[in-house]
Amino acid sequence: MLLLSKNNALLSKWSGGTTAQLMIFPESSEYKDRDFDYRISVATIDDETSVFTSLPDYHRYMIALSDKINLTNNGKLVELKKCELYEFEGFDHVESFGKATDLGVMCKRGKCHADISILAYEVGEMIPQMADYAYLAVGHVEESDEGIVVKSQRAVVVFINIIYDLKLVKPDKNHKEMWEKALAEFKEAGEEPVPSAMMDGDGDFDSFLMETEKSDKMPACEWNEKGGFMMSPQTTMFFTTADETKLIGAISCRKFLTDKLRERGGNIGYGIVPSERRRGYATKMLGMFLEECKNIGLAAVVITCSADNVPSKKTIINNGGVFYGTGIDKNGEEYERYYILTL
Repeated sequence: MLLLSKNNALLSKWSGGTTAQLMIFPESSEYKDRDFDYRISVATIDDETSVFTSLPDYHRYMIALSDKINLTNNGKLVELKKCELYEFEGFDHVESFGKATDLGVMCKRGKCHADISILAYEVGEMIPQMADYAYLAVGHVEESDEGIVVKSQRAVVVFINIIYDLKLVKPDKNHKEMWEKALAEFKEAGEEPVPSAMMDGDGDFDSFLMETEKSDKMPACEWNEKGGFMMSPQTTMFFTTADETKLIGAISCRKFLTDKLRERGGNIGYGIVPSERRRGYATKMLGMFLEECKNIGLAAVVITCSADNVPSKKTIINNGGVFYGTGIDKNGEEYERYYILTL
């Protein structure tokens, strides 16, 4: 979690006052170019009457940092109390009346949205690391090795999670760059790509596509001469941003199970790239993919995971997974088996 502060913000003028830009992403983007995915800022309203800048491509979130903020949205009166959240579209005609200060979040429509919570803490309490960003709206806190501790009588913190609008797609020739970036990220983290289907082929994207398409079209299990094992037909999909420019994760489903796969491996394998973990994406990806499994004709799927892999177990259980046994793999590690009904 990044604790945002005005101390290192980029200051700029707008028609009604001053803006302190706390965060913009991608970091190479410019507010004036309207090429950012999201932006977080603190704005002061200095004029008695001000018209908000038109941003047609963005959805906006506003948290009052003053005791009150009076607005009109397309002529309708809006009265905000301190630390109250208000949402509106960037193309709305919004006017403010009176001097005030607010925390604003802008998210590009069709690309991402914000999940915002506003919570209060008492002196001595530790503020949980529960979001991408946090902004102290009221009070005083200090950061230490142990965490962020409230030092004033009371603190109010605005937690901001930026959630990209995501979808499942079958790999195609336009996905080469994001596939390569994802593999590089796994390598940098010292991990093997998950699921293993991401590495099908001879290490280049063209052979990966060829093997993925071939596996998807196989009518039945086949013996893999190179690997020395029975190979099941398999559908592999990428979990990407809505514009298909970033690979968040990948998931695959074996359409038939051998006795060996029924014991360990199951139907489904999935993984999230290291930088996108702990944001609930695995649960969402699996939930969306279960509909694909249903379309394949599977009434139920088997998923196995290491007994100590708590995040994976939560992902499975959150999607209706039912525990039905354990086992020990060839490396002596315990694993658990679950099934999920798709009908």
